[in-house]
Amino acid sequence: TSGRHGMGAKQAYAYPELPANAESVIQQVFRDNAIYSEEFSVLLSESALTLGVPIKSSLGDIIGVVLYHSPIEGINASISQGVILLVISLTGALVVSFVLSVWLSKRFTSPIILKEAEDAIRLDKIRRDFVANVTHELKTPITVIRGSAEALKDGIIKDTDKIEEYYNQIICESKYLQSMVGDLLDLSKLQNADFPIEKETIDISDVLEDAVRSVRGLADAKRIEFETKLLRKGIYYVGDYGRLRQMLIILLDNAVKFSEPGKTIEIYCDERFIKIRDHGTGIPEADIPYIFDRFHKSRDETNREGTGLGLAIAKQIAERHNISLGVTSRVGEGTEITVCFC
Repeated sequence: TSGRHGMGAKQAYAYPELPANAESVIQQVFRDNAIYSEEFSVLLSESALTLGVPIKSSLGDIIGVVLYHSPIEGINASISQGVILLVISLTGALVVSFVLSVWLSKRFTSPIILKEAEDAIRLDKIRRDFVANVTHELKTPITVIRGSAEALKDGIIKDTDKIEEYYNQIICESKYLQSMVGDLLDLSKLQNADFPIEKETIDISDVLEDAVRSVRGLADAKRIEFETKLLRKGIYYVGDYGRLRQMLIILLDNAVKFSEPGKTIEIYCDERFIKIRDHGTGIPEADIPYIFDRFHKSRDETNREGTGLGLAIAKQIAERHNISLGVTSRVGEGTEITVCFC
């Protein structure tokens, strides 16, 4: 017997005569093989695909064969419908994915674009402020130098002592300009991420002692003593010896500059910290957040020759070494700078 499935209907066929090669198909099914064949297309008067499966008893013996016929035309129609459905699904998926990608890209890129725009505005403001600050700082010494030089050239100043004073003023302002240019170059280099910092294993206690020796002359002129307490020698850190020495000199120089004559500067050093404490004029609390900004200068008479770039340079050196700088201060009592290597 056989079953025929076509267009959703079933029909039984009796075969008065099997087509050629049909016998071999049936024999293969009796050998427990599922067989696909087109041998029955002639018998069915249409192109058909026949599936032969064995019928087994409860004991597992093959007792018969079932042949299922399905017109190829129906299969082709189903395939065509499947292809059409697949194309429609893919098109819909592409449209949905395109819409989602556009939405997601806008959602994720908009904050980035906004941040870049804000950064560009901030950097432009920093550049404009920097140019304005430099122009302001250069204006005074240049005006003094030019005015003094013109007065000397025109012979307006006749008194010998006054002439000497004008020459000294020109030299003093020239040194200030030289110092500012040097500080600006240092700051520009340190702010450039591509500028190399030559790091090696160094002894922090050696760097500190070297920095103290460098500012001792300025301290002696004000009768200021350094009271240094090193936890021990051999406090090692990976960094640039010259730049760290420069940072400590700037901090010590500030401590000496703002200390009263005859006072003591206390220095403590261990594996994690260097603390520099002076007993000078102190810093107003409102100014502390800005002392590491470029061109930030106290209005104290003791700082009239400062460029306002020293602490900014120290800050950049610290950042390039993953070092933090902390400041505590009280007006009239003094200031403590903490260099933290942690």
